[in-house]
Amino acid sequence: MIAFRKAHPSLCRSRYWRDDVKWYGTDQDVVDMSDDSRAFAFYLDGESKNDDDFYGMINAGDDDLKFSIQNGLAEDWKRVVSTSQKNKPEKQARKARTIFAKLDVR
Repeated sequence: MIAFRKAHPSLCRSRYWRDDVKWYGTDQDVVDMSDDSRAFAFYLDGESKNDDDFYGMINAGDDDLKFSIQNGLAEDWKRVVSTSQKNKPEKQARKARTIFAKLDVR
């Protein structure tokens, strides 16, 4: 994980992602900001750092959740990190942190 993070300047910035990040809910364009919310997704545009794009899905809750990729097509993304215990299709992340990347698109 450390080597992966160091290999991608988009992930190891010294400042907040600002204009390069778009936040999502599990299956909608709006993040659930309630006190009991335990899941969100994000898209990180790597262009400003001459890097790959990343789409992350975070489920910190106890319940299994189904996420929908909301930026581009699911088949355009490659799973590069997953803490999921079960191997699931790219459109799902269960009790896990899952990161997808559009590799070698530039």
